[in-house]
Amino acid sequence: MSDQILNALKRNLLYDILTDNLKNCWDTTEDRGMSSEVADSRVPVEGRRGARRLAAALRKLVTGPRERRREAALAAAEMAAREAQDQLREAIDVLPEGIVYLDAEGRYILWNERYAEIYTRSADLFRAGEKFEDTLRIGVARGDYPMAKGREEEWLADRLALLANPGVRHEQLLSDGRWIMIEERRTRSGGTIGLRVDITDMKRREASFRLLFEDNPVPMCLLDPETLAIVEANAAACAHYGHDAAAFRSLTLLDLHHPDEHPSLARSSDASPAFRGGRNWRQRRADGSEIEVTTFARALTFENAPRLLFAFVDVTERRRTEARMAHMARHDLLTGLPNRLGYGERIAAAMARAGKLRQGLGVLLIDLDNFKTVNDTLGHSVGDALLKEVADRIRGCLDEDSFVARLGGDEFAVLVPLDQHEGRDEAVARMLLETLAPTFRIDGHQVAAGASIGIARLPEGCTDHEQLLKNATSRSTGRRPRAAAPSAISNRAWTRRCRRAGAWRWTCARPCRVASSRCITSR
Repeated sequence: MSDQILNALKRNLLYDILTDNLKNCWDTTEDRGMSSEVADSRVPVEGRRGARRLAAALRKLVTGPRERRREAALAAAEMAAREAQDQLREAIDVLPEGIVYLDAEGRYILWNERYAEIYTRSADLFRAGEKFEDTLRIGVARGDYPMAKGREEEWLADRLALLANPGVRHEQLLSDGRWIMIEERRTRSGGTIGLRVDITDMKRREASFRLLFEDNPVPMCLLDPETLAIVEANAAACAHYGHDAAAFRSLTLLDLHHPDEHPSLARSSDASPAFRGGRNWRQRRADGSEIEVTTFARALTFENAPRLLFAFVDVTERRRTEARMAHMARHDLLTGLPNRLGYGERIAAAMARAGKLRQGLGVLLIDLDNFKTVNDTLGHSVGDALLKEVADRIRGCLDEDSFVARLGGDEFAVLVPLDQHEGRDEAVARMLLETLAPTFRIDGHQVAAGASIGIARLPEGCTDHEQLLKNATSRSTGRRPRAAAPSAISNRAWTRRCRRAGAWRWTCARPCRVASSRCITSR
């Protein structure tokens, strides 16, 4: 009878604990003559009811015959073990995960209801003392494990190797289509505790994600959030950046970005708003070409690991188109010079800068005298060509600090920062008149275009650039010479005549409310 009880206890999870307790109690009462009350206080048995019953048995142990005391102790221990086992089973049965406990030889000791539900097709095989390997082989023969089909022995060997060396998390597909995550750990006594979690929903989401990820036309990458190493890239990313999948896996997010962006990227990786998406970055392709992309990033879990999903939207062409449109909106299509809108923005900025630095600013308004005659006589194509030639000559006279714009028709405006040189605008006006005096050769014609230049200077504290331009315009048109030439077509005699008549004529104008001005004309 005692041997049967001992065998039953050996199959119990608390066998070691109870054996130690009984040995301590036996040594205490037999060898040291300790009273039953003291012995009762020295027994650390799990469960209050089990402890009381074990204590009662120990009291009999002190006073009864030796055999009777031993049987009573074993009966009490068996009862306490059963209660402890019931409590343990009740505890693990309420867990949402499947739990199984195997002894050192791989035999079933304990499992919960969730474990039996997960392996419902094999639940009839689960018995205490049955070997896990045997139930696994029967399950393979029944077709419970689709991944073993056609490679049964190899699959069994791999699974038993994982059981023999627990600690590696792995997944298992069941015949009903469910995916189970398995995690096992070795106990101190050599047994194995196994955890089973149904991850079917997660696997379906992963499958849907992978379908969207791999076939998505938008370049996408999965990154390790700690190192920013690229774990996986979709086909669109490989095609867009020129790296194959293997090359991508050797790169980090920094490798995709332009070196100038690395400091900002390092700062943004911690401050999520810029890092998570919605801002533009400069990147490089495999061939070294530079692109601009808008990034969008989200944190997710993929294949049981935290990941960052990055999507890259190439905005290079859009930026170029926007830049071209902005350039067209602010520049004259014929001459390539800034138009009135571009001039207004530049002069406003120049006036603000001049006011901050307490410097002067000169505005030169150039008006071609004979442009209408050229258009009427030779046609608009020659007139357009004349405007291009005039724009080129004006540009050639200006340094980097000065600025020229075509305001419309035959009007051009030049901004000249004065700095410490008050007469710099007058010197530029002289140079422009000298440059525009020679005739222009256009389509076999010698074309002469006289010019009038009005100068308006920015006084300290002035912020009205429209008034400044108006002053320069009035000084130019108000001093335009009469009948500069009977025709815009020039011959040698007319050229000499233009040059003889090209003496400088200065007229001082009355001071304006917001500007002083001078007028220089040439004919």
